[in-house]
Amino acid sequence: MIAPGAARTVSITVERVPGSIQQDQSFTAGTTIDSRITVLLLTPATVTVNGTSSRGTSIQAGAYATSGTVSCG
Repeated sequence: MIAPGAARTVSITVERVPGSIQQDQSFTAGTTIDSRITVLLLTPATVTVNGTSSRGTSIQAGAYATSGTVSCG
């Protein structure tokens, strides 16, 4: 059992399905993730992050774009 308030890691994998359209992922300005949570995002699509935003995130994507002030990590 994980204690309440303990650090956590969330893994999100978006797989490409043959014949399907890739769905790009985006984070809008002002998006934050609690500092106790680390997000691992893996996708063949494009990830766009708009700032000002901050998150403890590792992103592996087909393409990655940012605008504004963005802090990942």
